[in-house]
Parts: sequence; C-alpha cells; structure tokens
Amino acid sequence: MAKKKVTPKVAEQPEQPVAAQPATGRPNFDGLMQLVEKDAKHKSTFYRASSVGSDWRYIDFIDLANKRPCLPLEWLYGTRGFLTGRIVKYLSNEAAGKSSVLLMNVGMAQATGGVWPCIWETEKTVPPPDYIHSLGCDPKNLLLQAPDTVKECLSGIPAFIKTIRGKNVDPDKEFPILLGIDSVSGLGANAVDIEEGDKKSEDSLGYHARQFSKFFREAFKLCAREDAILFATAQEKANIETGGMPGAKPRGGSKKNTSIADAPFAYHASWIIKLYHKQAVKDDGTVEGELVTMLSTKNKLAPRQRLVNVLMRKHSLAGDEPVWSFSQATVQLLFGPSSPFDQDKCQSGGGWYRHDALGGSNYRLEDFVDAFYSNEALLMEVREKLRIRGFGFKFETDYANEEERNDAEEALSDAATT
Repeated sequence: MAKKKVTPKVAEQPEQPVAAQPATGRPNFDGLMQLVEKDAKHKSTFYRASSVGSDWRYIDFIDLANKRPCLPLEWLYGTRGFLTGRIVKYLSNEAAGKSSVLLMNVGMAQATGGVWPCIWETEKTVPPPDYIHSLGCDPKNLLLQAPDTVKECLSGIPAFIKTIRGKNVDPDKEFPILLGIDSVSGLGANAVDIEEGDKKSEDSLGYHARQFSKFFREAFKLCAREDAILFATAQEKANIETGGMPGAKPRGGSKKNTSIADAPFAYHASWIIKLYHKQAVKDDGTVEGELVTMLSTKNKLAPRQRLVNVLMRKHSLAGDEPVWSFSQATVQLLFGPSSPFDQDKCQSGGGWYRHDALGGSNYRLEDFVDAFYSNEALLMEVREKLRIRGFGFKFETDYANEEERNDAEEALSDAATT
C-alpha cells in the first residue's frame, strides 16, 4: 500500500513588526504610528506632537470700536484669538474691570462670526442693557444665569452645553459656545468662611476647591469636545491662611492673598490674566476714563509676563461707540521694548509716528494706527515676527505634515489678499 505523501510543514515566519528599526539605526515613528492606529485601545490617546494646533478653533480678537484686528491682545495671548476647549481666568482685586473685560470678550465673539454665550452671574449685579452695549456686547444675544450655589453653577454648565449641541439647536458645531462664571468669588454665601479649612461646609474653601476640581475633571473634556470656551473671574481674598491647618502659623510667617478655588484654576487654565486699574488722565489734567492693565501670569501658548494697557473711555458710556480703545496699546507695542519693527525703518517722537512701509509720512497716533492696520502686508509681517499663532506662519508649519502645511499656506495666502 502506497504511503500517503506528506507535505513537510514550513515553519511560520513571525510577522515583522511595522515599526522595525530601519537600516539607518533611527526609530521608525511612521511605522510605530501605524501600529498605534491599529490598536483600538490607544487610537484616541496617541498622537504626534507635530500635529498639535492643526485642528484648533479660534475666536478672533477684534477692536470693537472699529471692527479691525486687535494686535495688543494677539500679542498678550500669543494667538489670533481665544481657543475653544480652553479656560481663561481673570484675577484682580475688587472693581478692577473683570466683568467689563468678560463682556468685551463676549462682544468680540459676537462680532467675529457668532457664538452661543451664557454667563453665570453669581453676584447678581448685572449692569443694565445699555451699559452692556457700551462694553461692545449685544445684550439681546447674551444669556444670563443666576445660581445660588457652587453645585448649581457647575452642574448648569454641562447641561447648557448639551442643550446647544442637541439636535434642535447646533449639533454641527457651527458656532462655538462661550461660558462665563462671574465671579467664582460670589459662589456660596458670597463670603466664604476662611476658617472652615477643609471641612464639609458648603461655605468652606475646601468644599469650593473640591467642587471645582470635580468640575474640571468631568466638564473640561466636554468643553474641549464640544467647541466651548470657559471664562471665569475671581477676586483675590485678602489674608487667607495658606500655611497648613486653620489657625496654624503659615509657612514663611505671613499670610497670602489668594482666590477661591485657586489651585484648580491654576492647574487647568491656559491663560491667567491679572487685572489692575487706575484713572487715565490726559496731559491737561482731564480724566479720560479708566486704564485697565492686563498682565499674563500664566500662558501655555506664549511667554508670560506680557502687559497690555487698555483704555476704557469715560465719554463712550453714554454713546453708541464701545468704551474700549487699543490705539495707545498698539503704538506702545509697535514702538516699545518688544517692537517688531526694523529700527532703521521707523521713528517716533513728539507725538508723531512713521514707518517707511506707510509712505514715510509723519502721523499722529490715531492716524498711524489706522494706516498700520490698513497695510495688510505690514500687519502680517509684524504678526510673524511676534509669533502670533493661528495664521499658518512658517514657525507653525515647520513640523506639520504635507497636507497640514498646504492648508496653512492656503489660509495664509487668503489672509494676505483679504
């Protein structure tokens, strides 16, 4: 009987990993990314650092008085506008302009394409509609909420986001969502018991901090996913003990000014802006208004410790023109220590300003600012030197892939010809 022919088994060769080290001796990250993308567990958590910024959505800064760009704020924040999915904290002592700046931000968002804005007004001291309008904000398209407790405020924010992104409002995220808490210091009984320490009382610092920590862990991801941005104002509370247990001597032998929920905000905020204010007095002694100083003490996208002075004009409160003026802040930036101008092409002095790209003529302040913003090529050159993100400049696209680079170049070309 013939024997059955047996085909010899060939040993299976192990599959060569896609990310095998190439002949050059350098890691093959393209192959590694292919493997990572195949792994469902890691697909949503791994991404290349070079892709950061490719899908950012901006709410552009704008000078509300004349609907032109606002270079001082672009430089202060380091971007063409606010980023959705981020947190901005305004911190100051009492009556330094926090609420006014927040309403200015809402007005900018309303004027640059639309937004879904809602402010949780905890102190229940909302200014009248005509005053809101003078700050550049449209009161007819602004929602307000008046929570009584921390829990009511922080639970209302995710609910509002889900309402907007529901199927009957804006499920396709055509417009970003702008959320404001004004102010964190007004939550609770409007007077947190600083001696309560970490007790469970709803009027204690510890309770507030825990509630905000929980909120950021759960709701911040929702903001990032749903194209929402959160603004919060906070008032510094004097003499809050920060040295250990209540009643114990603080470290360093002194007390520290801080704000409610300071640690959770400091951890999660992309920008922390500290505000100061003083009277703006002209050379002849007349009071022009209030000068609001904005100092960046935290910035995840640009160097911190940048400072911008914004004028709130007194005479505009009763008129149709917004109170804000960035003209002085613009020339301070263009001709000050951080000037992006080539020094052999510009000159200033005696209240006159000039630049070769603007015809070499002498201009008074307002006329110079008008001429500067009208010269799109000079404006874009300045933005690139100041490294303003969001316009697709070379420093942003050096590490992008080809598709992202082409998109950025097209956007930059469109901006230059607008």
